[in-house]
Amino acid sequence: MKDRITISIVWHDHRKPILFSVRVSALKKLALFLSFLAFAWFLLQLWSLWNFMEKRKLLAEREEVNQKVNHLNIERLRLEEDREKINNSKEKLKELTSRIQAIEEYLRKRGIKLENKGSVGGATYTPTNDAEHLSFLIQRSDVLYNSLRTLPTGYPLEGKLTSSYGWRKNPFGKGYEFHTGMDIEAPAGSPVKATADGIVIHTGRLHLYGETVIIAHASGYKTLYAHLSRIEVKEGDRVLAGQIIGRVGSTGRSTGPHLHYEVIKDEKAVNPEEFVFWR
Repeated sequence: MKDRITISIVWHDHRKPILFSVRVSALKKLALFLSFLAFAWFLLQLWSLWNFMEKRKLLAEREEVNQKVNHLNIERLRLEEDREKINNSKEKLKELTSRIQAIEEYLRKRGIKLENKGSVGGATYTPTNDAEHLSFLIQRSDVLYNSLRTLPTGYPLEGKLTSSYGWRKNPFGKGYEFHTGMDIEAPAGSPVKATADGIVIHTGRLHLYGETVIIAHASGYKTLYAHLSRIEVKEGDRVLAGQIIGRVGSTGRSTGPHLHYEVIKDEKAVNPEEFVFWR
């Protein structure tokens, strides 16, 4: 029985030992089976580890994809906001263009000749992009601003309007006479201001107007300030809109301290009230 092994189990309390024999071939088979189980367990552990690593890798990749998706969503929202801003800017450019066109048309009706080159209303030059368009409108606004500064606007002083342009009852006698400007009553010595940029072409006494200042403006208009008590400019001076050019008085044909103010176009007096209010 060389192919068998006897195994004895001995008890410490002197009980009878237990003996059993096992074939060597059976032990070899058992060892082989246990080795197979151990190898299978090892492979299972390796698969579990690989599976765990793959899951972690997939989770990391999914997290990365989610982050990219979130980033793309943020970029999409930013692009939509930028597109909305661009659309709003385009609308504002259109609105600004329309307003400049309206101002140019107003100035043309007033008889001011503007530069035709690049004019918004019928331009020969067309901007190719929004930035160029904006620069173009800024340039046009400068032209309009300079033109407006040469257009007589507003009152030359604060006071009470006592006589308007047109036919009126003669304040010195019977009948009616045509009044070529507006009379503004104010205390003697009140400052009289130029209503537009220009060059002084007359200072001194002028017939029934008394002490008078006449200013020529690049817009083609002239303004006349009469019955002054004092003149504070001289012929040839360049004056700015709002600059004091004299003081209220009652010189010449006058019934009391006031300013006679005229706006002249093509050597003919026009209604100055048309230049006091925007219409």
